[in-house]
Amino acid sequence: MNNYAELCGDVAADPVFSHENHGCRFVSFPLRVLRLSGTADVPNIIVPEALSAGLETGRRIHVCGQLRSYNNHNPKPEGPPNRLLILMWGKNWEPCDDDYENRIRLTGTLCREPVYRRTPYGREISDVMLRVERPGGLPGMPKRCDYLPCVTWGSVARMAAALPPRSRLSVSGRLQSRAYTKIIDGECHSRTAFEVSVSEAVAAV
Repeated sequence: MNNYAELCGDVAADPVFSHENHGCRFVSFPLRVLRLSGTADVPNIIVPEALSAGLETGRRIHVCGQLRSYNNHNPKPEGPPNRLLILMWGKNWEPCDDDYENRIRLTGTLCREPVYRRTPYGREISDVMLRVERPGGLPGMPKRCDYLPCVTWGSVARMAAALPPRSRLSVSGRLQSRAYTKIIDGECHSRTAFEVSVSEAVAAV
């Protein structure tokens, strides 16, 4: 599978209606997943409304599915700019009492040159944008893809930085949030971006 996500966390708010597609209604809810450091990542999860019974605030669940990316297009020039939204599409879930869990596995194509840099403390980082094809689709039609930002560290960052665009790459890691400030018309706006923090990576054939 090119795209696999597995999370165990606490439902942070009751599900709300998200959208309808081909007659199927979907709901979304935030899932609070703690890191070992105690920092919480709170990605949004989307599931079919038919699977939403029992999803209540505070309940710990185990959910499996895939990462998805969507462009948040804003047609109004005076509104916030377009940005890439990352969320998890949940195929199934079940209540659990397990520890927090955060596992992501992706295989895709580098859609642009990796950005290599060093932190002020000398740690090596490469930012990678991975283009991951979705399964299925109609014959003869272009495949739908998700564009998923990944951050690599140390020797993995050096390896990724040496790869040219269109290289195939398989990664494993966790989904993490990153807070940042966006300045729009002189005003500061707090934003949260999601990315895959990569622990292992290998060039794929």
